[in-house]
Amino acid sequence: MSLENLVVLIPPLCWGIQPLLVAKVGGLPKQQVLGSTLGALALALFALNVVSPHLSRTVVLAGFASGACCAVGQTNQFRSFALLGVSTAMPAIVCLQLLGTSLIGVLVFHEWPTTAKVALGTTGLVVVMLGVAMTSYKEVRDTASPAQRNAGLTALLLCGAGLVAYVIIPKWFGVNSWDAILPQSVGLLTTAFLLSLRGEGRPFVKKTWLNILPGLIWATGNLALLLADERVGVTTGFTVSQMGVIISTLGGVFLLGEHKTRKELVLVFIGVALVIAGGVLVGQARA
Repeated sequence: MSLENLVVLIPPLCWGIQPLLVAKVGGLPKQQVLGSTLGALALALFALNVVSPHLSRTVVLAGFASGACCAVGQTNQFRSFALLGVSTAMPAIVCLQLLGTSLIGVLVFHEWPTTAKVALGTTGLVVVMLGVAMTSYKEVRDTASPAQRNAGLTALLLCGAGLVAYVIIPKWFGVNSWDAILPQSVGLLTTAFLLSLRGEGRPFVKKTWLNILPGLIWATGNLALLLADERVGVTTGFTVSQMGVIISTLGGVFLLGEHKTRKELVLVFIGVALVIAGGVLVGQARA
């Protein structure tokens, strides 16, 4: 792989590190999302000096709606980290994203036009779900209350729905990703601020500002994926971007100290490998 094409490795690196940094910095989910979106907006403004986006009304509205959905997804992503732990939540989030984008891709955009591709993609999704089941396995009886488990499941579903809509909306309206960066960032920040007005805790505290760094890292991965798509193709870029789940899942165990028994840890390794393998199969089905 040439030095130029190494950009394909930046998204998984950034998206694997970002959840760990957010969890390490701490704060309420509203503070984590606000800080992250401020970082994303800062990088979007910087990107304007590199590219000249075409900001038509469709681009602005679709980009804003996409960013708003992303804010809902990220808020619930950080809620799921607090409720379930990064090592449990991240594989499930990747699974939901793959399921959602693949189903919509097949039913709406006809991305798997042949029987062979349908078989390949379906096999990939089954492998991913098996991997997630393994990473979520608890050898010792879960001490969380039913209310906490239900809250964690709800957060995961809302996260998956928000992040899938974030990807699908620009595609539905035929909006170029480079054009959408700024309105997406504005939609992100606006919705994150509105969501932060609910519940306990102040939106802007020290940890909000500290979470700007994870936001910059997430946005760097987003920009790098656009560059990777241009150089190695959408299928390869998408597939490799899913590899970040290795960093975030294992980082949750070894860096954040999320407890796993020996058997659970073995299943985490196997489960992550299956999630990656399934993601590769789904990516090939989209080729």
